[in-house]
Amino acid sequence: MNSNCTNCGTTFEITKSDLKFLEKLAPTFAGKTFSVPPLDTCADCTMQNLLCFRNAVKLYYNTSHESGEKLLSIYPEASNYKVIPSSIWLSDEFDASIYARDVDFSRSILQQIQELDNTVPRPATIGFEKENSDYTTTALSVKNCYMAGRVGYSENVLYSTCIIKCKDCVDCFTAFECELCYSCVDVRNCYNCIAVIDSSSVSDSIACLRCTNINNCFGCVNLKNAEYCIFNEQYSKQEYQQKIGDLKQQFFSANLIDFYNDSQSHFITKDSVHFSENVTGNFIQNSKNINNSYDIIDSEDIKNSCSFENSRDVLSSLSGYNAELCYHTQAIANTNTSLFCHTVTDCFNVYYCLNSTGIKNCFGCAGLKDAEYCIFNKQYSKEEYEKTVAAIIEKMIADEEWGQFFTRQHSPFGYNFSEAQDYFPLTKKEAVKLGFNWYEEPDQQEQYLGAAYVIPDSIKQVDDTITTKILTCQVTGKLYKIIPQELEFYQKMEIPIPRQCPESRHQERMALRNPRSLHRRECQKCNKAIDTTYAPDRPETVYCEACYLSEVY
Repeated sequence: MNSNCTNCGTTFEITKSDLKFLEKLAPTFAGKTFSVPPLDTCADCTMQNLLCFRNAVKLYYNTSHESGEKLLSIYPEASNYKVIPSSIWLSDEFDASIYARDVDFSRSILQQIQELDNTVPRPATIGFEKENSDYTTTALSVKNCYMAGRVGYSENVLYSTCIIKCKDCVDCFTAFECELCYSCVDVRNCYNCIAVIDSSSVSDSIACLRCTNINNCFGCVNLKNAEYCIFNEQYSKQEYQQKIGDLKQQFFSANLIDFYNDSQSHFITKDSVHFSENVTGNFIQNSKNINNSYDIIDSEDIKNSCSFENSRDVLSSLSGYNAELCYHTQAIANTNTSLFCHTVTDCFNVYYCLNSTGIKNCFGCAGLKDAEYCIFNKQYSKEEYEKTVAAIIEKMIADEEWGQFFTRQHSPFGYNFSEAQDYFPLTKKEAVKLGFNWYEEPDQQEQYLGAAYVIPDSIKQVDDTITTKILTCQVTGKLYKIIPQELEFYQKMEIPIPRQCPESRHQERMALRNPRSLHRRECQKCNKAIDTTYAPDRPETVYCEACYLSEVY
């Protein structure tokens, strides 16, 4: 059946498989089964709303609710959220049950949950097993990382996002099992690469797109199983080594986006999909039955969702690891049966819970750890829990709240500093009109009175004193610094000092990725109908997967 999005008015389809999945999720409390309603917003608006609750990289100075001391936090002071050191939140010292409250059936249930969440302190940053990585958030088992987000099992990663099992990588976005990579996007198993995009098993290469199993290549596109190539033309090892020095220098004086745009005369596959079956979306690996979803790895039966690994049976959700039976949920890990939740780990049968871990059979809890049969952080017997939750859902159904996610105003982040701005960019006027928060950034220029520093053209002319200087971004005018670990990386890789701040470099990388939306068009070789993230009015020559593979192999 068709429905109209209550946010943008777009008509979207609710399929029989969607309804069947929601039937599977329908919970039973006190002997009564409650149907789960389909969303009243389209896939794009739903994802935009989930993304506004997400800040993977940016850090602020905030004040500890516990001690009053300054600390680093993903939450700005303007959000008015209470924060405490993550080590305290994770310890036995913190017990969110002291904030328990009764349900007031005369008021909005969703509003009461949000009020509870406003009261319970949050960990300043999100992460576990971090060594010398205080400036890293949403991290697990990391060492010597700085200003990196959504990073796991990695070491020496700087200014990067969505990095798994990597070492010595700077300015990368979505990298898996890579080492010594700089400014790479959507790469897998790469080594000693610069500006390599949507490629796997690449080594000692620069500025290559959609390549597999190549080494010592420059400016190549759609290349497979090759070495010593420049712009897809074969050279001898000696010829390549003679040319690569000047080419590398020319590349760094150019613009990465310009290079990418110049490459679009080449044919391309409809999307980046590897070892997957029955999928639509982009950046999907080792997965099956994926529909309109993005950045999916080792997963199955996922629809209208983004950033999931080792997960299954997920609908309209954002970001998860080892998750199953999840709906309209954001930031989940090791969780089974999670509906309308935000940032929950190691949980089972949870509804409208936030920032909690190790809980099961809970409803509307915030900041809770290792608990069962709780509502609004208050302990109930199993019988009392089921009876009360049944009454709560009936109240939410009557108020048309059951199935709705938390309101946009409840997000602790300004839209401009959330991940929503990466995928659905808005001006301040547009964001405020749509009900999103917007936070202004302090004027850094007023805080800095030092002399301007002129960056040398060659990394060989740069010494350690640069790490004491304040640099100015040539694009945004924002101030930034070079840390010693970063300088060591540039010197080792013979890379010039970047003249853009980390935020500007991140935006440049994001511009190299397609929007997360599908378009119906025809393969430009066999005319087969395909769904692709390349819009029909774009200049690329787009092939279906079969035609693409017949050309490159």
